[in-house]
This record gives sequence, C-alpha cells and structure tokens, in this order.
Amino acid sequence: TFSTDGGEHWGPTQVLNSLPSPPPGCEGSTIRCRENDRLVYSGPVHFKSTLRDRMSIMTSDDDGATWQRYMLVDPGSAAYSALVWYGQNLALLYDRSNVTTDVRFEPDHMSFAALPSPCNNVSSVIV
Repeated sequence: TFSTDGGEHWGPTQVLNSLPSPPPGCEGSTIRCRENDRLVYSGPVHFKSTLRDRMSIMTSDDDGATWQRYMLVDPGSAAYSALVWYGQNLALLYDRSNVTTDVRFEPDHMSFAALPSPCNNVSSVIV
C-alpha cells in the first residue's frame, strides 16, 4: 500500500509476488525515494528451508512489479529489517545471527548500516 501524505492515509493493499520470500515469509522493509518514485526494499534474498541470509537492497522503478538487486549488505544469516532516511544516506537496521541451524532472534546481533542512496540513476552498486 502507498501513502501520499506521510502515512496519515493509505491506499489499497497489494500482494507483490515479485520479491523473494521464504515459505513462511519474512519481514522486510520498503521505502520510497525522496527524489523520485523509485521504491527501495531490504530483506534476505536466499533461503534454506526457513533459514534466511544475504541481506540485500533491491530497487523498483515500476511500483514493485519488478525488482533489481542493488546491493548485498550482509552475506551471512540475516532477517528482519527496517529502512529509514538518515541525512543523505539510507539507514538499515537488521537482525544478524551466528546460528545456522534454526530461526532465532538474537537482540545482541542487531546491526545498523548507513548506506549510499540508491535513488540516483545508478542501477546497482554491488550484486
């Protein structure tokens, strides 16, 4: 769903099957660029059963119909993420884990990354 007034009101909800997702699902984050209509998504893009890894940033220039990989942030075990603008940077808060045998939230393994903005015309930084 989209909001054009800072989250005060929301449009109709849409299911986007164009993003990678493990069978039980995984919370990611989506934000719109301030300079244009590009959407930016954070979430893991590789799954082994319910395990998730390769926290990545993806972009869409067609309202989420298709996505391009923009940046690999963390190649290891990673999940739940949140995006926000932090000055001129994109800020990402996400869950990392050293556990590779099951899904578990470990509060001591939260990570923060200030990333370059994916909102310019560059199609990718790191794949």
